[in-house]
Amino acid sequence: DTTQPMINLNEFSLGNDTVLCPGQTITLGGQPYFFHYWWSTGDTTRFITVNSAGTYWCKVDYGCNTYTDTIVIRSSHLDIRADTNSICTGNSVVLHATGLASYSWSPATSLSCTACSNPLALPSATTTYFVTGIDSNGCAAHDSINIAVRSKPTLTVSSDQTICSGSKATVKAAGA
Repeated sequence: DTTQPMINLNEFSLGNDTVLCPGQTITLGGQPYFFHYWWSTGDTTRFITVNSAGTYWCKVDYGCNTYTDTIVIRSSHLDIRADTNSICTGNSVVLHATGLASYSWSPATSLSCTACSNPLALPSATTTYFVTGIDSNGCAAHDSINIAVRSKPTLTVSSDQTICSGSKATVKAAGA
């Protein structure tokens, strides 16, 4: 005499939507008392292991009833944006790190900002900036950008000249 457990929709769950940290995997799976498992990936096993962001669902059956649950896996993503990758000596560039909750820059920016999203950088030489961002789940992501510092071009114009109204003069510029 075997008794099967009572199943209801509240008992089948893939869990809450979650974040997948870079380089990690997550094992998704259902309870052991269903007869069949059909995953959005084509798998038919009780558990699957995923290593990328996406929407995953599983349909299970328990005799006459089927149940489906969906889980969304997001990934931590960090992107540095700058208004330019090349600046002239003495100018500045604004670096924007977006996508996460907090940031740590190396080398430190001129604002001594270790948790800013839009610090002002004043490099005096070509510099590679590295940023580590942490999302609200504690996952870390990394990115970098190279800022090239170039000398300002010089422009000199030939000596002053006086010309009469209606006359033409040739001016030569050097440098640029």
